[in-house]
Amino acid sequence: MRFRSRIPAWAWLVAMVLALISVAVNALAQEPQAAQQYRSLLVRSAHAAWGLDAPVAALAAQVHQESGWRPQAVSQVGAQGLSQFMPQTTRWIAGIDPALAAAQPFNPAC
Repeated sequence: MRFRSRIPAWAWLVAMVLALISVAVNALAQEPQAAQQYRSLLVRSAHAAWGLDAPVAALAAQVHQESGWRPQAVSQVGAQGLSQFMPQTTRWIAGIDPALAAAQPFNPAC
């Protein structure tokens, strides 16, 4: 015996797509577990450098994309740390800002 639904097939498809979109949006809205331990540090550093209107979400997105919130990450081409700066860039920034003179690319606080 075959079950015949009174709901058209396209309606089921729309309902499934909407359900999947809802799940995806909820998953994206949640902060990654790895990001939670560095959140206050990132916000504090961004506000200190750029003021209260700092692009914290953009910086967090970069860190998430570049290193997956792993401070010891090293790319195939040699980029290091949370933000994945190349060693030459790390040395250059350290030369500009005396507070960064230690040039510690694997230290999340630097």
